[in-house]
Amino acid sequence: MTTPTTAEVSRSESTVVKIDGFRGRLIGPDHADYDAARGVWNGAIDRHPRLIARCIGTADVIADDITFDDGFLKSPPNVGESAAHHPDDLQVASRPVHGFGASDIEQVQYRPSADRALDLEVFSMSDLRRRVHRAHLQRHHRYDFHMFVHVRRGKCRAVVDFTHIECGAGSLLTIRPGQVHRFGPGSRWDANLLLFRPELLQASQGEERLQMPELVDALPAHLRLDGSTRRFVADTLARMEQECALDARRPLLNWLLQSELATLVTRLHIFHAEQRRSHATPQQAVVGPI
Repeated sequence: MTTPTTAEVSRSESTVVKIDGFRGRLIGPDHADYDAARGVWNGAIDRHPRLIARCIGTADVIADDITFDDGFLKSPPNVGESAAHHPDDLQVASRPVHGFGASDIEQVQYRPSADRALDLEVFSMSDLRRRVHRAHLQRHHRYDFHMFVHVRRGKCRAVVDFTHIECGAGSLLTIRPGQVHRFGPGSRWDANLLLFRPELLQASQGEERLQMPELVDALPAHLRLDGSTRRFVADTLARMEQECALDARRPLLNWLLQSELATLVTRLHIFHAEQRRSHATPQQAVVGPI
């Protein structure tokens, strides 16, 4: 039996939801991606569910043991049911547009270079275009790994969980396992791509260390980096790409790359927190530390 997925629905409530057999992401009102995740193709629908269940596969959609600890029970709709018919307390994000189903989404597994087999890989969008056919890049994909896309030049219109995101030089996209993603069309833009296994966030973590999975999950789908952060990200990714080619034992390289990844994620988390504070009202800004 699959271990139930649990999540706190809101910081202002003690309610915790348990979904038996669910492997996807649970997004509550306080999550950074809540507003993007609750959106549907029909702009006339404006729901604010207590919980959004971001499905990975069909098994998640048909999971029917969804229980709130206050005794409230909700079951998700069948595949293909419109978001307009979802209950107010639960929104299942699996098929947000009529005629677009699981068969239209290509599942992509993490497959590093056979000679290296590292838990992390860095390459450019230009390299990816040389590796795969153009039609492949225009498909919707669902990954079993994390991917950061740092746009270096040009403009593109990416899709993350069926939401169009306008990107330009300095944009950073964060795509998590289970999310649906499509690269922007055209070839007049370039980016650095960082791919890494979720397990890399868990390795060698003690109770006193920063919880990297939580920091990654707190990042929004799209960040517009300022000049210094943009240079930091570009330099870090370039260094990580070089380190992937070092002639060293795999455990040592993975440890080195994990340290670089932790530094990168922490810097992005700090930048995002600074952005939120700069856009907050004076009254909001004095609320305790993030």
